[in-house]
Amino acid sequence: VDVFLLISAFLLTGSFARKIEQGKLVGPGTWFGVKTLVAYWVHVFKRLLPLASITVVLTLLGTYFFIPAERWLSIADEAKAVILYQHNNWSIENAVDYYAADTSLASPFRHFWSLSVQGQIYVLWPVLMVALALVLGKRMRGSARWALSGAFAALFVLSLSHSIEVTAANQQAAYFETEARLWEFALGSLVALWLPVLKLPPLVRAVLGWVGIAAIISCGFILDVNGTFPGYVA
Repeated sequence: VDVFLLISAFLLTGSFARKIEQGKLVGPGTWFGVKTLVAYWVHVFKRLLPLASITVVLTLLGTYFFIPAERWLSIADEAKAVILYQHNNWSIENAVDYYAADTSLASPFRHFWSLSVQGQIYVLWPVLMVALALVLGKRMRGSARWALSGAFAALFVLSLSHSIEVTAANQQAAYFETEARLWEFALGSLVALWLPVLKLPPLVRAVLGWVGIAAIISCGFILDVNGTFPGYVA
């Protein structure tokens, strides 16, 4: 999930940063970037919402046939949170334990929380970059990469500090909290901004790639995921 969130930000930030530098994000005819934002959100959620809705409908159908009636109202309420991309907040409010040993009462929607976090970032990140592009204006467009880096670096520090604190105090809630995971998105954004300017030898690139894959595969065996994510260990 952590890699998934980082890559989401990597792709999103890379695309918007290029538009800022090219003057296409808040240029003429974009209504100060509003048209760009709306077009982006329509494009993204037109792709995500139909598939999510089909999954929700089929899950509710399965709930009717396979889950006791006393749980129907709770699952229906959870389904609404899924469609509104608020499932992570729903999980916090209902004290969901993602790593509970007893999974007999686990919700069929339990894994939708990460898509809710991603959906919230798909709204927040473009707004942040459009606002920054408006502040920079046409003359300072060339410094957009540095300005974005400063903004995301600040978000990284603030969110990671918060993540470490809240993970230690209430890991169960921290696991679902958007604020505790913003640093992962910020890190992906920083990589997107500066990876294009790094000229690494092919051998170094290959080694880094394989080390990354090894780290992803082994982290679940080596790290105490249950008690330490999404803090600094992630």
